[in-house]
Amino acid sequence: MRKFIMLFLILSFMIIPTRSASAGVEIMDQTQRLHDYGFWFDSDNIRRQEFIPTLSNFTTLHIYVIKTGSPGNVIVEIRELGGTVLGHQEILEANVPSNDWLIVSFTQFSITPGTRYRIYVYSSQDSLSSANRYAWIWSYDSTYCPRCETDLSAHPDYDYSFRTFGVGIDYASDGDFDADEQRVAAKIALELGLNPSEFDLS
Repeated sequence: MRKFIMLFLILSFMIIPTRSASAGVEIMDQTQRLHDYGFWFDSDNIRRQEFIPTLSNFTTLHIYVIKTGSPGNVIVEIRELGGTVLGHQEILEANVPSNDWLIVSFTQFSITPGTRYRIYVYSSQDSLSSANRYAWIWSYDSTYCPRCETDLSAHPDYDYSFRTFGVGIDYASDGDFDADEQRVAAKIALELGLNPSEFDLS
């Protein structure tokens, strides 16, 4: 009888909506995570990647870079196709990772979902040798947005590694709730001195 009552309490606790939304939080919008190789950039060799957002604002960009030596600061811009600069950030060389995602934060600005925009990446000084140079990593087998172009016109299947973020509505998936529910049920069972395996809710 005691186990039945406890099971009823646990199941009652678990009757919650299967989806939830958190408004006004920063979420990832566009991403091309794959990376195989890289093309170097400096003040003259400017790299470019297009993307098409689904959000109406832009807050943060991640790009995967490699830094060798002392190649100067990294400059990142978000532009319209016509050239208008919507966001501009310069990251000090000391804050650029040697081989990792570089996080670039912008003052939030508006963009139009479904419209192509361009990420521009370059540095503050010339690279006279490979001993002092940046590279933006790309994938030669990308499936991201066939309409989106890069500066690598000879390689239409190449895309640089990037992630874009904006403020929107974050929906929790059913799977997220399922996992959370199992953990909560197990915790309640343990606190009540019961065997959690007897209350497997999957």
